[in-house]
Amino acid sequence: MGAGSGVAVRLLLPRVLALTLTLTLTLALTLALILALTLTLALALTLALALVLPRVLGGRVLGGWRGQVWLNRPAHPHP
Repeated sequence: MGAGSGVAVRLLLPRVLALTLTLTLTLALTLALILALTLTLALALTLALALVLPRVLGGRVLGGWRGQVWLNRPAHPHP
């Protein structure tokens, strides 16, 4: 280590700190984006299942939107 090593460290330290801060912020933003996309996908799937599944099951649902219970509900109640 010569006399100029302190100068090299002083010149290098801000760059290392800036790089570390940049990488940390990038990682944090990436994780936040992944979390947001995951929650959006989970909400979309939940809504899709809640809206589609009762139709697929043909009315055989226990507990509807208003809490009523119906089993084997006829498609056309009036003959």
